[in-house]
Amino acid sequence: MSDDDESPVESSRTDRRNKPPAMLWVVLFVDQGLLTALLEFWDEAAPVRFGLLAFVFLLVHALPWFVFPKWRPWLPGPLVYAFCYSPALLPGLFFKLIAEKFSTSLIAQMVFVAITAAVGTFFYYQVLSTSQRQDHESTTSSKSD
Repeated sequence: MSDDDESPVESSRTDRRNKPPAMLWVVLFVDQGLLTALLEFWDEAAPVRFGLLAFVFLLVHALPWFVFPKWRPWLPGPLVYAFCYSPALLPGLFFKLIAEKFSTSLIAQMVFVAITAAVGTFFYYQVLSTSQRQDHESTTSSKSD
């Protein structure tokens, strides 16, 4: 039996290890939600509340890097984070404008935060799954050579 032959059991174990943990998606959603809340409540928040919100955002953003070292391969860099977050602002703004017509301003702001965080996390998931597929394809093609 050569090194190139993998049993299905070993293959599924390596695939499971290469998938990001589910808790990472929760942390990314909270992280993007806090950033959107900072953006949305920039003018309205009192300095103490804004400072507290900024501190919690930085804590949530930096905590996985130091506390969960196994997550480091999946944590977004600043360019990937901005690439996924920036286009997510458009659907959030669209739904905020719709929500302002039918509800209060606070509910519209909460809709903006939730939609932007969800779409940004979804974009990051798409970027990550595409890069994992490309890594897997390059690995399998190098093994076949």
